Amino acid sequence: MFTNVMKTDVTNGLKPGIARAEAEVQTGLRFGANTAGGEVVAARDAMAASLQRARENGAKQVEAAEILIAAMEKVLANYASADTASAGQIATVEKTLLDAITAAEKVMLPPTGSVPQ
Repeated sequence: MFTNVMKTDVTNGLKPGIARAEAEVQTGLRFGANTAGGEVVAARDAMAASLQRARENGAKQVEAAEILIAAMEKVLANYASADTASAGQIATVEKTLLDAITAAEKVMLPPTGSVPQ
């Protein structure tokens, strides 16, 4: 089922990948820490902003995937429910038709005790 594949991808791929990336940058940005030069500080700040954006995007991707998974599960449940309801309606229609056929056959039978002509 597609939802199971997506859940597995999120659980075994996306979430661990984000956690692994986060662990790799936990020590922070050390380059240029002792440099007073403007370009190095600006580069470090830009890199920090990029890493923060990557963290935010990763969290948004996980949230979006979970929203899609929940929606797909709801759609599938609704389809299953609709299938069950349709099966019940078909059974009702079949019973109505069978009852009508039985009633029509009774009308067509000659009365009891009569002699066919």
